[in-house]
Amino acid sequence: MPVMPAAPLTFLTRSFRPARLRVALPGRPLRSRVWLLAGSMALLGVLLHFVVVRDLPAAGAPFAIPWWALALCFYAAEIKVIQVQFRREAHSYTLSEIPLVLGLFLASPADLVIAYLVGAGLGLMVHRRPPILKLSFNVSLFLLQASVAATVFHLLVTPRGALDPQSWAATLLATLAVNVIGLSAVATAVRLVEGRPDRRRLPQAIRLGMVVGFTNTGLALIAVTMLSFDPHALWLLGIPLVLVVVAFRSYRAYVAERDQGESLALLYEATGILHGSTDLEEAVSALLSSARKRFRAETAELLLFTDERATDGLRTILGPDDSLELMRPWRLDPTTDALRLEAARERSALIVPRPHRGERRAERVAGREVRDAMVAALVGERRLIGVLVIANRLGDVASFRPDELRLFQTLANHAGIALENGQLGRSLQHVSAQKEELQYRAFHDPLTGLANRALFLDRVRHALDRRGREGNVPVVVFVDLDDFKTVNDTFGHAAGDELLRAVGERLTRCIRPSDLAVRLGGDEFAVLVEDGRDLGAVIRIAERVIEAVKHPITVDGLELRTGASVGLAASHAPGDDADALLRNADVAMYTAKTRGKDRFAVFDPSMDAAVTERRALKAELEGAVERGELVLRYQPIADLAHTSGAGLSGVEALVRWHHPSRGLLEPDRFLPLAEESGLIVPIGRWVLEEGCRQVRAWQTAGHRGLGLSVNVSARQVGHPDFAQEVRAILRHTGLPAGSLTLDVSESLMIADRQPVIAALHGLRTEGVRLAIDDFGRGLSSLGQLGRIPVDVLKIAKPFVDALDGSAAGARIAEAIVALGHSLQLSVVAKGIERPDQLVQLRALDCDRGQGFLLARPLEARQLGRLLERPNALAAVMA
Repeated sequence: MPVMPAAPLTFLTRSFRPARLRVALPGRPLRSRVWLLAGSMALLGVLLHFVVVRDLPAAGAPFAIPWWALALCFYAAEIKVIQVQFRREAHSYTLSEIPLVLGLFLASPADLVIAYLVGAGLGLMVHRRPPILKLSFNVSLFLLQASVAATVFHLLVTPRGALDPQSWAATLLATLAVNVIGLSAVATAVRLVEGRPDRRRLPQAIRLGMVVGFTNTGLALIAVTMLSFDPHALWLLGIPLVLVVVAFRSYRAYVAERDQGESLALLYEATGILHGSTDLEEAVSALLSSARKRFRAETAELLLFTDERATDGLRTILGPDDSLELMRPWRLDPTTDALRLEAARERSALIVPRPHRGERRAERVAGREVRDAMVAALVGERRLIGVLVIANRLGDVASFRPDELRLFQTLANHAGIALENGQLGRSLQHVSAQKEELQYRAFHDPLTGLANRALFLDRVRHALDRRGREGNVPVVVFVDLDDFKTVNDTFGHAAGDELLRAVGERLTRCIRPSDLAVRLGGDEFAVLVEDGRDLGAVIRIAERVIEAVKHPITVDGLELRTGASVGLAASHAPGDDADALLRNADVAMYTAKTRGKDRFAVFDPSMDAAVTERRALKAELEGAVERGELVLRYQPIADLAHTSGAGLSGVEALVRWHHPSRGLLEPDRFLPLAEESGLIVPIGRWVLEEGCRQVRAWQTAGHRGLGLSVNVSARQVGHPDFAQEVRAILRHTGLPAGSLTLDVSESLMIADRQPVIAALHGLRTEGVRLAIDDFGRGLSSLGQLGRIPVDVLKIAKPFVDALDGSAAGARIAEAIVALGHSLQLSVVAKGIERPDQLVQLRALDCDRGQGFLLARPLEARQLGRLLERPNALAAVMA
């Protein structure tokens, strides 16, 4: 009789999805339906047993068989099965009608049900080990079949249970009912899983099931009759048994002949596909579909090699849910692709048998563990073409056979020759070239041509693998460009891209042929030194990179400058992985950046804490404006031509961060973080608005000539709403435009960005004053100064520090003052800390100055008191 299909219950979508692999798992709604079917059969069987079967009398046989002996018969019948495979399900037919008929005549109905459940259930569990769903389904089916058989039989036989035509008819009807129930239950389960039955193969299975069932019933009736009348004549049962064996062998011969016909049909079909199609992808998918169907497997795969080493190729997979992954670039891995590599190396075909119970395999196909498989190399006349794989035979009993392997190898040979020659061969070459280009793009940065993060991490992993075998020490060199965002915001993305290309070229020239240079993204680069046991050599690479990057780069006639902070991290511990090594190098880079520009640092575990603190500080900075933690200090700017407090012409607004746990933080602790993260824009907006509000309040209090100087970053000025925001702040606070001076960098003043220039021109026209901050340290030239009408030049502090009383020390400051006056600009000296500096600046006719000598940055209330004492600066400036 039929039992539950041996193949896994699989939800099939029947859809082809190119270049995308979908692993089919049994859908929960469908599994729930099968569970519901099993539960319904179990409930019906229990009701029938307790309502009807339990009270039925035993047949009037001359002797009775104990239930445990009958259970052994059911156990033996369950072990010997006839496998019939159709569509994607394997159906098993047992000899269980024989012990069933014996039980109907020679056991009580209740004992029959118990023996059927125990014997057949144990046979199923011990010898086939089905999943819990199949086991539950079949046990429920056993219960229902045994109860129905006992009910039908005892309702139709005479009370005395004589062996007569009436009892024979009752027996045949009982076994017929059992087979109908079994076939209906199996067909329903398959329909629930697959959505529709196979109308072509299902009638064949029904016919075979009826033949097997009636044959078993006839043999059992003969045995019962012999046992009842003359047990010594039981040997005559051998004659029909011989006929059954002959019939079974005939069926096996029929199946073999049918398989041979299907094999020839497969080869004929494959020949037509490979020689009749000009579309490679279509031909490969059709070939895999035919092969998977013929060999009754879950998955078919074809890997076409694109290199001579037979390690890289284009993989096509037809998965267990009929979904298709087409021509995906693939690199064979020694761990998960050992079977493919072995077949390719030996240029032969091999069978992978099913593993022993509890054994696990590393090989996988379509994301699933390989249960059993056939693997064959596709060998052309001149080279190895690829590898063909058929994996995971449907059914829990049968696996791939040697005769199927011979057919499979023949198919692979046909495919190899066809794919090497003719139209498909040319198509393969074309597709391979396209895929190689796509693969190159997938692993390389389009801007610089360097390797990208994906390829870098892959190479690092391989280097770490080799470390264990060869003892090498992989080292990652992390390179981050200093001030790149300023260059990008000042000169535009086109100039920034040119700078990145130039850095990529210089980076390549700094490394050895065995090293790998990559662009990780943005302004971050890296170098993989696969064997860095000589750390000194790696440090020299870092030094060459720093030196190469800091040289000016000419873009459209402009000299752009940047620097590099470099972090080095070596792998020493066995547990290191690629991500951890890259993270350590990143930490070392951050450490180098905090020590100043154009530096490198070698990773040490103690660096983690400092970098973690820096990143935590950046995260806390995000809400500092909203939480009201930022405060302003105001540094007086004095008119150097006056010797009294009346010379106080303005103030510069300087931001501080009143951190709730770290105290008052100076700008150098958090403004670089703000620049990196883009928070400089909202922070700068707040500084501008708060400074304008405070200075306007002082003006209203009587200090009308007081001006405000605010430093604005290139990122702020590059913001599209910058000019509009400045106008809005002036309107909101009431500060006159002429009282505001915006300090901008030299690089911003020479930026060839029309929106930025237009915004500054517009503000200048409305009265806002512009100052070049730290003049003399950047890239300004006389011609470039004329592009925007600035009002003020601010001498950088290093040139003020050089004023040591000598003529040489005063030359640069003197030249800047003379240049400013020749252009009718006001000149301000920054960082005045010594009296002799003040004397020399006055002698040079410098207009204004600021610094600790005159006054430190003050709180608003402190500066308010200073403004109320006109002679406060007289003693210093006298």
